[in-house]
Amino acid sequence: MASVVSESKRPSAVARIAGLRVFAGVAAIGLAIYLATSTSGYLAFMGESISDYGSQVEVASAAESVGLIFAIQGVAGVAVAIGLIAGKKWAWTANVILSIILIALASSDIALGAPRSAIGLVFNAFILVYTLSKPVRSFFGRTGSSEASNSSGPATPSPSTPANTL
Repeated sequence: MASVVSESKRPSAVARIAGLRVFAGVAAIGLAIYLATSTSGYLAFMGESISDYGSQVEVASAAESVGLIFAIQGVAGVAVAIGLIAGKKWAWTANVILSIILIALASSDIALGAPRSAIGLVFNAFILVYTLSKPVRSFFGRTGSSEASNSSGPATPSPSTPANTL
């Protein structure tokens, strides 16, 4: 039986970030279903018209592809949220990777003329910065430098400390 990390040890915003990841993940899954099943909804969401495509089949294929991308993003977000709540090390790494990917996607969307992606850019930039903060890294056991210095061997006396006192 997996144990859930004590809320008193968890940095306060980790649970909020997990909640936001769940919300965004569920919304992405819902959007994925809508886009994949409604070509007119897909066209409206993308700001396109049927004349931008060669056939209805091509529109349906594009809608399904975009829907699949949103579904993968949503499922990944929910999985990461569950791991964050449980304090899993893999969830910290996955959250960093997911944030970087979503920042890159939002940036490319903005560059291609979709200003509504700025919300996702700000959201994921905040999550990335907070995830990389010292208290969060420490909570997930991702401090790095202190582990390396503790395993370097026995401590050597400093030059100011006499090695032999009589």
